[in-house]
Amino acid sequence: MHFAIRDTPVFANEIGFTHDAAAPSGQATEYARKRYPAVYKFGTTYNAGKFTDAAGNQRNGRYLVYGMANQAIFRSEAGSNRGLDVTLAFDWSPGDISRENSQITAGVRYNGAIPDRPQDTVAFGFVHTKIGDPYRSVGISPRNGTLVSEKAIEINYGAIVKPYLLLQPVFQYYWDVGGNSRVPNAAVLGFRVIVDF
Repeated sequence: MHFAIRDTPVFANEIGFTHDAAAPSGQATEYARKRYPAVYKFGTTYNAGKFTDAAGNQRNGRYLVYGMANQAIFRSEAGSNRGLDVTLAFDWSPGDISRENSQITAGVRYNGAIPDRPQDTVAFGFVHTKIGDPYRSVGISPRNGTLVSEKAIEINYGAIVKPYLLLQPVFQYYWDVGGNSRVPNAAVLGFRVIVDF
């Protein structure tokens, strides 16, 4: 066996907390109320290696900062997760080294939208990806202007057809693909299958 480390390590750290988690087992009667669980996280990554910036210069180090929040805001009844959840996340890295240096993700999910299917979910999401300022004109002809930010939406429906099987049709739509406003908008239709063994 041959093992070699050729690249610089990536250091990652994350801190977070949960709120209003599920009732402890065996105490369901005492905890029979509407719950609004939440997860909040904040983290960073750092790579001390060498990277090329937009001007073609070698730079030492690259880092990323991120945060995210998932929060239940509506529950239809006590002891159930049926209702509305929201999510918000961001990440940022220096725009002089990272081409896509900032991203914001937001979304809503309704659990149990169909009364007879309490485990199914329907979700809507939005993603905004910013191109770092030094990269806005890299690889673009001056007559074509500069790059902007890419925007995308997603709508999906997660159907639990068996306890171990999730089927999820997905529709996505992109504006300013790759940050280029001259590229036609794009629609993507897909299908996810998740099998839980």
